[in-house]
Amino acid sequence: MKKINKIVRVAIAIGLIGLAVVLVVSNSHQRKTKLAANGSAVVIIPVEGMSCIACVARVRKTLKDIEGVSEVNVSLEKREAEILIEPKKISLEKLTKAIDTLGYRAGIPRVKENTQ
Repeated sequence: MKKINKIVRVAIAIGLIGLAVVLVVSNSHQRKTKLAANGSAVVIIPVEGMSCIACVARVRKTLKDIEGVSEVNVSLEKREAEILIEPKKISLEKLTKAIDTLGYRAGIPRVKENTQ
């Protein structure tokens, strides 16, 4: 979370279903999003501190229960959460804060590029 607060401006442009998804984090940490055609985006958040399958289940359940989150896959091996979100309903900051609140450390979120 502290790393995110240090970011002054981040812009990530990717292709997702033929359209660009652009995320911008400004000085005020307000995010502006240009949505894909279906209005969703896949976000990857590194998660430090998970040591067992119970940790994975806690992170998955917590993220899945947040409004604006459609799907969650958490990998202990990769130490990351892959989250399908509706950016109009959820902020990246809320996702990272939810992970941090569990006692784990969320890294800087990134948007997954379309591999199709």
